[in-house]
Amino acid sequence: MKTIIAILASSAAAGLLMGACQPKAEVSQTPQPKPRTIVTCDPELDDNNSMVRFILHSTDFDIEGLVETSSQFHWSGDGKGTKYFHPGREYDRPGFNHGPMESYRWEADSVNFINRILDAYQECYPNLKVHDPSYPDPSYLKSISVVGNIDFEGEMDHDTEGSNLIRDRILADKPGELFLQAWGGTSSIARALKSIEDTYKGTPAWDSLVNVINSRVVLCMSGEQDDTYKDYIHPHWPGIHRMNVMGGGLGLAYNSQRRLRNPEDSVYYSAKWMADNVTSKGPIGARVYVWGDGKHISKGFDAFDYFGIPDKTREELQEMGYFVWSALQPKGQFLAEGDDGCYTNMIGNGLRAWQDETWGGWGGRHREMPQAEGGDTMKELRRQMFQADTVFPDFLPEAQNAYAARLLWSVTQDYSAANHYPVLAGPLELSAKAGKTVRIKLDAKDPDGNALTVDWHVWAVGSYKGKASLTGVKADGKAVADPRAFTFDGGKLEASLTVPADAAPGQTIHVVARVTDNGKNPLTKYLRTVVTVK
Repeated sequence: MKTIIAILASSAAAGLLMGACQPKAEVSQTPQPKPRTIVTCDPELDDNNSMVRFILHSTDFDIEGLVETSSQFHWSGDGKGTKYFHPGREYDRPGFNHGPMESYRWEADSVNFINRILDAYQECYPNLKVHDPSYPDPSYLKSISVVGNIDFEGEMDHDTEGSNLIRDRILADKPGELFLQAWGGTSSIARALKSIEDTYKGTPAWDSLVNVINSRVVLCMSGEQDDTYKDYIHPHWPGIHRMNVMGGGLGLAYNSQRRLRNPEDSVYYSAKWMADNVTSKGPIGARVYVWGDGKHISKGFDAFDYFGIPDKTREELQEMGYFVWSALQPKGQFLAEGDDGCYTNMIGNGLRAWQDETWGGWGGRHREMPQAEGGDTMKELRRQMFQADTVFPDFLPEAQNAYAARLLWSVTQDYSAANHYPVLAGPLELSAKAGKTVRIKLDAKDPDGNALTVDWHVWAVGSYKGKASLTGVKADGKAVADPRAFTFDGGKLEASLTVPADAAPGQTIHVVARVTDNGKNPLTKYLRTVVTVK
């Protein structure tokens, strides 16, 4: 495989490479690239559930690696009797202090959980391909499912198959950013970068190589689950960007049922909805953990894994030796997908949120921490996230319906027996001078012949901070009174945007069309048009 090191051997070629790393404007109707990504994760219940959804959406990503790694919550030990202890971790809680241990919450088959999901995917692959031919071959996914640095929390002192895969993909001569997801610790990613540093630092290519890697690698971290980011990655690679999104995204982590933005969304966590749409849907659905299902990811006793035990009170679980840290839910309810936020902005729903974290999407968006009276910035941030006129619509129904639809695909051989996404085409980029009007024309259709509902409006995420609104909205040439709520059978859509007179050259305004069909498990597509002021 050709590497960026080979290209950097020529200074002229290095200049071309650096140019190729710069973002380019999107062109109308150009097929959208899929984000390159590698997932690293530990064998936790919510990682398992996040991986199921990720694999169901594997049509949306250019997946370059699936790497099992360690974290402060799971590590395997080195098999040599070496003991490890990190003060302040969960095993150091009063009543749970085990002292130095050879391994923690890890069994021999812990490294197989990704492959068990891929086995289920392989069973369902013929059906999935009927509904979307772009599903990747299961043999390819299995070939890139490897084990990284798992011996201890934060262990990065030797190369592993997983760290070598990450290293090689970082160095590969392939365009586009590489999103490195850390659902567990960052030790395997840190080892990959350390291997690059050990090999190339001090060579003539080093400075150029660092610049290229900084421009390409993006870290998507589900918190800091070991110390390798703060102790190695950030000090040694400060130019690598760490994605930072918060607010406006999906509620799919532990205890999300208690933080509903819309009370009507409770149905998507219910035992009935999960049974009807998820756990009953074949081999892939069977890999999903729900509350009180009798399943445990480890065979031995795990004081922190009480989720599969049904019909017990907190006190009863505590008497059994469990450390109960979350609210209990009825049997069969949604449990958690705590790491979805690392990739939900990369899902190919048309929002293109992975291209700029300030744009926002299913995973939320970056925003500056607000300054609040009295200094309670987190309270002010929560208020802004959930205020009635928030930028974003309620994404949870769309995400859950997509999840349900894809699980139905996995068990359905007949294309006509399932629902499929609307098709939406139109300009991704337009420009106009202040005071001028630009017309945005779209084509929308549904492959199943379903009726469509359109929600078309301006999202206040552009660099122009004033108010801009749509006028002259039409569906098949007929005027529409309310651009935020109308239905039609597919065809031509049109809206006009008059760029405000006070908009400055270079500022942007985002116009988003959201189209949802009325099939079983209604499916949604978006088209985001970024209008730049000339």
